Amino acid sequence: MNIPAAQHDDMREPPCFSLAALLGDLRPHDELDLRTLAYHLSQSDATAAEGYWHASINEARSFLEALVVNILHAVRPDPPDKPHDNGSANGTPFRCYRRSLLEAGFIDGHENELLRYVYGVASAKGSHHGVTNEAWSRLARRMIFTTGQYVIQHYAAWKSAAPRVLQRSPDAQPPAPRQSRRSRCSTILGGIRSLILKGRRITCGSRT
Repeated sequence: MNIPAAQHDDMREPPCFSLAALLGDLRPHDELDLRTLAYHLSQSDATAAEGYWHASINEARSFLEALVVNILHAVRPDPPDKPHDNGSANGTPFRCYRRSLLEAGFIDGHENELLRYVYGVASAKGSHHGVTNEAWSRLARRMIFTTGQYVIQHYAAWKSAAPRVLQRSPDAQPPAPRQSRRSRCSTILGGIRSLILKGRRITCGSRT
């Protein structure tokens, strides 16, 4: 089937992933550093549009890092300046902030694993066998933005369930996690892994 060039251009996928919806979820939370978060999102989209694939992933990863740090400071008014890593030689700031959110009760073990996995994919260096830089950038950015939107929506639910959480004392008990969080994280992780496998099959198939 031949598609006219004009229609083909209309069908071309934009570099962004529902940034309008993501920004819309962010706007109600003015206690967060919205300017910095929006900056990283816009820079990730702009660099992707210009074909700077690695830079676009770096900006998306910076967005996720800033989001996690912002939420940590909102959930824990007294977060440690340098979160501990239990002496681990391979401890990273993002890993330490994830652990702090876990200890605060904001995320559970499955959500911690989701953040670890997505950040690890976005931090992979160099080229990827059977996958173009453009395809990897699209995959990594979608993973980050989807996970970021999940975290923001969870943060909104947290605030709604515990309106005083932003001023709670360090000894206060966090609200009980909802039973559906485990299945939601499993669904997201399953979808991410399927996207990776599907992307590799499509790219490899196009080279045969």
